[in-house]
Amino acid sequence: MKTYLDCFPCFVRQALATARLSTDDLNKQKEVINRVMDILKTFNHDSPPPAIARKVYKEIKKITGVYDPYSEIRKRDNENMLKIYRNLRSIILMDKFSLFTAARLAAGGNLIDCGVGKNKEVDDIKGVEELLDRMPAINDFLDLKRELRNSRTVLYLGDNAGEAVLDKLLIEFMKKEFPDLNVIYATRGEPVINDVTIEDAKYIGMDEVCDVISNGDCSPGTILDFCSKEFLQIFDSADLIIAKGQGNYESLSEIKKKNIYFLLLAKCPVIAYDLGVEVGSMVIKKG
Repeated sequence: MKTYLDCFPCFVRQALATARLSTDDLNKQKEVINRVMDILKTFNHDSPPPAIARKVYKEIKKITGVYDPYSEIRKRDNENMLKIYRNLRSIILMDKFSLFTAARLAAGGNLIDCGVGKNKEVDDIKGVEELLDRMPAINDFLDLKRELRNSRTVLYLGDNAGEAVLDKLLIEFMKKEFPDLNVIYATRGEPVINDVTIEDAKYIGMDEVCDVISNGDCSPGTILDFCSKEFLQIFDSADLIIAKGQGNYESLSEIKKKNIYFLLLAKCPVIAYDLGVEVGSMVIKKG
């Protein structure tokens, strides 16, 4: 997905929020905003938003000297979701269509996102049950299930911490229904906003249900030009790719690879427009 002009205010807002989280120094905060404006003036706007965000967050780290300002937020989100993990699993097990329920729950959990400025916490069963009452505005689940049945290796691209617990549940139920499935879960290569890192994935026990790797890059998405050779080999050879979240949609929606499925909430108007759905819609979409 290309970068729209409507994305510019979000880059500035996200940069200011991250700068404030990183430092109380007003001069450094101002320097961050000035640098972001310079980036926006010169960047190729045919690039996907995560490519621009990659540059923005690298500059914030450089200016503030803070490597991981969202570490405590990610830890909190992981812990909140782990508290209700067993209850969530029981809810899915009791459902007649357990795999579809797990997929909807994973897509709905994409609302845990600092990048859109509305990190709504889903830390109780009531909140999760509200997600389970919703149906996808784009629903290619049956196609996804068919491809899971015919696949040997699935690469699952994670998005945010916290919701990664719901990714773990979906992977568990994928492997329950298709026991021979080999699933590889990919995280970001280093901390960026509240995106899931390899440390987060191991903290929530993702490595207990599947292999875990990083993509080797700091983008809040999957920019293939910057990913590691190890990741690209798996990306190219996987029978099926499940890409979670807006950042992965933004960076991979124009990749001509027929076996990509996107699971997300369309939380911002630009992505909702690109998908042709209402803001807040749940999406399970074949690429």
